[in-house]
Amino acid sequence: MQKLNNQNTIEEWRSAKAVADGESRRKYGSVTLTPAYGRVYTTKRDVLRDYNGFRDFVSQPDGRFFNRQDAIDCMATFIKVRYGKRLEKVMVI
Repeated sequence: MQKLNNQNTIEEWRSAKAVADGESRRKYGSVTLTPAYGRVYTTKRDVLRDYNGFRDFVSQPDGRFFNRQDAIDCMATFIKVRYGKRLEKVMVI
């Protein structure tokens, strides 16, 4: 396998792999996320830090792990993140 040198090559490889695996890029309009692995966020700043750091969140209601790269791959246009001790706060990314 060739060494991948730049981001475009990596994206082309991922797209080719998805087609080879029989997958297609699904386009999501809206995704609702909650913290994964028992994390609790109390501020928007904490949520953004982990989202931009490619940390996992859980998509609702299907319960799949979802991070920033997944949002890019599935072309999500509207991302809501619920946070707080009881998930009572909502922010849009």
